[in-house]
Amino acid sequence: MKISIRSFRGIERVDVEAGPVAFFAGRNHTGKSSICLAVAAALTGIAIPYVRPGKDGKPMSLFTKSQAGAMVRGGTDSGSVAVTIGESSVGMKWPSGEATSVGDKPPHSSVYATGLINVPDLDDKTRAMYLADVLGTLPTLADLTAALKEIYPSEQIEKIWKKIEMDGWDNAAKEIREHGARLKGQWEAATNERYGTTKGAGWIPAGWNEQLAGSSVDALEVEVSKAKHNLEAMIASTATGEAQVAHLEQAIANGKNLPDMTEEAKKAAKEHDDAVAARNALPPLLKDQETCACPHCQKDVVVTQTRKGYELNLPMEKVGKSETEKRSKALDKAIAVITSKRQEAERINTLVSQHNALREFAAQAQKKLDDIRAKTKKRPTEEVVNSAREAVRVSEEQLRIFKAKFTAEHLHASVERNQIVIDALAPEGLRKAKLTGALSGFNDSLESLTNAADYKRVTIDEDMNIRMAGRLYTLLSASEQYRVRAVLQTALAIKDGSDIVILDGADILDVDGRNGLFSLIAHVSQDATIQFIVGMTINRQDQVPDLSGLGASFWIENGAVT
Repeated sequence: MKISIRSFRGIERVDVEAGPVAFFAGRNHTGKSSICLAVAAALTGIAIPYVRPGKDGKPMSLFTKSQAGAMVRGGTDSGSVAVTIGESSVGMKWPSGEATSVGDKPPHSSVYATGLINVPDLDDKTRAMYLADVLGTLPTLADLTAALKEIYPSEQIEKIWKKIEMDGWDNAAKEIREHGARLKGQWEAATNERYGTTKGAGWIPAGWNEQLAGSSVDALEVEVSKAKHNLEAMIASTATGEAQVAHLEQAIANGKNLPDMTEEAKKAAKEHDDAVAARNALPPLLKDQETCACPHCQKDVVVTQTRKGYELNLPMEKVGKSETEKRSKALDKAIAVITSKRQEAERINTLVSQHNALREFAAQAQKKLDDIRAKTKKRPTEEVVNSAREAVRVSEEQLRIFKAKFTAEHLHASVERNQIVIDALAPEGLRKAKLTGALSGFNDSLESLTNAADYKRVTIDEDMNIRMAGRLYTLLSASEQYRVRAVLQTALAIKDGSDIVILDGADILDVDGRNGLFSLIAHVSQDATIQFIVGMTINRQDQVPDLSGLGASFWIENGAVT
C-alpha cells in the first residue's frame, strides 16, 4: 500500500509504501496519530474522523462537514490524503471534505477496523445489533416462519416480516407490544377485571354453567330468537284481541236504534215528481218554443216532453211583455222548488243507504264478537306472559355469559400468540438465538488470533459481555484492553471485508505484547490480504523494530517521515 499525506493536522508531508504492515514510530506529538486519522478518513469517507456509535452501531460524526477546515495543518490552506492498493486508491481533501476514489476496487475499511469506534465501547444492545449485522446473523423469513408457524399462517408471518423489513426489528417489536396492550385492554373491557396471564387462562364469568360448555353462539342466538318470538306472539295476541273487541262493540252500537226512513224517502220522491209536473204544466215562454213540421199535417207544432212521453201542440200565440215576465217568474219559482225537492230526496236516500250499511256491518260485527268471546278462554294469562318474559331474560343472559367467556378466551389466546411474536422479535429472541450460534464460530476465530499472538483467550458471551480469560473487559488492565481491541479489530476487519486495520497507541504494550501483536499480524497476512498500520510511541529511532519480510518501519519527526 502507498500512503501520501499533505498538511493534515500534525503532518506536513508523508509519502510511504509498505505492506502488509506500515509501522509508524516516533516521540509524542510528532504526527503518528495524525497519519492514522488521515488514513482512516480516506478509508471510511468521513472527513472529520471523530465519531461516536449510533443506536444501530453506525457512526455519527461529532462535527459537521463545514468544520473540516480544522483538519488542515496550521499555516497552510489545504490538506489531503491518498491511500493506494494496487491500481486503486481513495482519498480525502480538506477543507472541502471531498472524498475521492480511483479504480475498480478503491480501498475501504469500516470504522471498527480503523479504530474510530471500538466494539467494547458499545452498549450491549448496540453491540448485539452490530455483531448480528457484521456476522450475518440477522434472522431471515425462514427463521421467523419456523418460530411462528404453529400460531400463524404463512400470509400473516409474511406481513410481520414486511413490517420488520420496513421499520426494523425494534420498531416492529414495539408496534407488536402496543398491539398486545390493546388486546389486554379489550379483555379487561369484556370482563371488567384486570388482565393477568393466569387469570386470562382460567377466567369464568359469573353465572356460567356446564350446560353452556357444549353450546355455541349460533345455538344460543336461536334460543333467544325463539323466546322473543313466543313473547311477542303472546303480547300481540292479547293486544290485538282487546282492540278488536272494542272496535266490534262500537260497530254494533252504531247499528242500533237507527230510524226507518222508508216512508220519508217515498214522500220526498213524490214531492219531487209533483214539482216536476207543476213545472211542466206552466205555459212555456215563447223563447222556449221550437217548432217543427207535424208528421201528419205538416203544420208547425211544438214538441213538449212529459212524464208520459212527448206531446204535440200548436205554437202559442205571442203575448205581451208583462205576460212574458209573469210566466218567466213562475217558471223560475217552479225550477227552484224542483231543485229543493230533489236535494231533499237525495239526502234521505243517502241516509237510508248509510243506515242499511251500518245495520249490515253491525250484524257482521256481532257474529265476529261472538266468535272472539268463544275463544277468549284460550288467550294467555298474565302469568303465562310473565313466564315468557322471564324465558327471554334467561336466554339473553345465557348468550351474554357465553359471549363474554368466548370473547375473553379469544382475546387471551390472541394475547398469548402476540406475546410469542414479541418474544421472537425482541433483542433476546430470534436475533440473540441466531447471534449466539454465530458467536461460537466467531469466538473460534478470536481464539485463533489470540493463539497466534500468545494472548489470553478473548470471547464474547451470550450477554454480549467481552472477556479475556473469563474476566470482563472493564476489569482488565489498559494493556489487556488494548490486546482485546486489537484482536477484535482484526477479526471484524476479516468479517466485514476491510482492506486495512489501523492500530494506534501500541506503545501501551510491553515487549511481549508487541511481539504478540506482530505475530498476530503475520498470522493474518498468511491467509488474508488485509494490510495493517501500527502507530507506536518510541523515544529513539534506533529502537524502532525491523519489520523486514513483514512490512516497513517509519520514523516520524516534526510531521514528516525521516
